[in-house]
Amino acid sequence: MSELSGRAVHDVAERGRGGTGDVDAGAAVDVGSGAAVDVGAGVGYRPVYARRERSEGIEMVQNKKGDRRERELVNRLDEAGFAVMRAPASGSATTRELPDVLAGDGTVFYAVEAKSSSGKPIYLTGEEVEALVYFSQNFGAKPKIGVRFDREDWYFFHPSDLHVTDGGNYRVKRETALEDGETITELKAAGEADESEADAAENRRKVLNALAQGVLDVDEAVEMLG
Repeated sequence: MSELSGRAVHDVAERGRGGTGDVDAGAAVDVGSGAAVDVGAGVGYRPVYARRERSEGIEMVQNKKGDRRERELVNRLDEAGFAVMRAPASGSATTRELPDVLAGDGTVFYAVEAKSSSGKPIYLTGEEVEALVYFSQNFGAKPKIGVRFDREDWYFFHPSDLHVTDGGNYRVKRETALEDGETITELKAAGEADESEADAAENRRKVLNALAQGVLDVDEAVEMLG
């Protein structure tokens, strides 16, 4: 007997005798598996939707958890000194998926696709990653995959640093996140390093310009650049 047939029989048995009269006494009920169930005299029958309702319930719980994790990430980035925006209804504004979170501090900008898991490996489709990279390039942000495993902190990866499966999906394991992922502190430090490098590049440009105009001689320029 199939699982669905077994549930139907159990449901009928639970109803007992003297039921609703929805099914005639002695009628056979087709439960969709090719088997017929004799409901017996005076027993009512109602359809069983437990499997579908359970699946929908699990999906709702997962969506709520994902929303909670995204809000948590927004708060953590804000505390670190980033200006942060969570994309409302990610993916609904255009035909392309939007990143879950945008964060910037005036020097560096990140577009983050956020994923969480109780402990199992996290997977992203090739389309998700492609959309993130496309948006980041056009927006002028750095693409990051943010992952959060239960009882662990947030960790971040550039898409090119993730493992690609034979099917073209991207995977992050818990141990990989702990060993190789960037922390929020490191994201902030990377922005500060970019700012320092930008300042140094501007200083070099000014020195070379002064050298070209004859304001500085070669020895002075070398000393300033050293």
